[in-house]
Amino acid sequence: MNSLLDVAPSTETVSVRNTAVAITGVSALGIASLMRRFPKIRDLFSGSDVELNAEVLLELGPAVVAAVIAAGTGHPGDQKHEEAAAGFPAMSQIKLLTAILKETFPDGLGKAVALLTDLAASAGLSQEDSPQPSSSSSPRVTRMPLRTPPAASPSSQPSPAAGAAAS
Repeated sequence: MNSLLDVAPSTETVSVRNTAVAITGVSALGIASLMRRFPKIRDLFSGSDVELNAEVLLELGPAVVAAVIAAGTGHPGDQKHEEAAAGFPAMSQIKLLTAILKETFPDGLGKAVALLTDLAASAGLSQEDSPQPSSSSSPRVTRMPLRTPPAASPSSQPSPAAGAAAS
C-alpha cells in the first residue's frame, strides 16, 4: 500500500517571461491563511452562489491576486514572492491564477464547498455552534458556517478555455 510520501508532486508549469513556474496549488492551510487575510475570499467559500475564476480574483484586488499566486506556487504568505507576483503583467497573472485554481480545485470550488459542508455537518458543526465575536483585540479563530451551493451548472464550472490553459 502506498503512503502520502508516494504521491508525486504536481508537474504543472506556467511560462512567465520565458521561465517555467511550478504550480503546486493552495493547501488547506494556505486557504485558511488567505481567508484570514482577505475576508472577500472567505465570502467566496460561504456564499450560496459559488463561482471562482481568475477574473473574480482579479476583481478582488492586486494584494489578493499576488497572495494567491504566491500560495499557489508553493510560497504562501511569502512577501518577496507576493511582491514578485504583483509585478507580473495581467495576462501572466491570469494564466497563473487559472492553473492554480485548476490544481487547487480540480472538480471546481462548488464541489469543494459541498464537501466541506458535508464534513462540517458530520462533525456536528452548524451556524448555531459558531462563536460570537468578542470585544478582545487578540486574534481568534472562528468557525465559518458554510451553505451548500446549488447544483453545479455549466456556468458555475471553469470555462473550457480556463481548463485548457492549465493543461
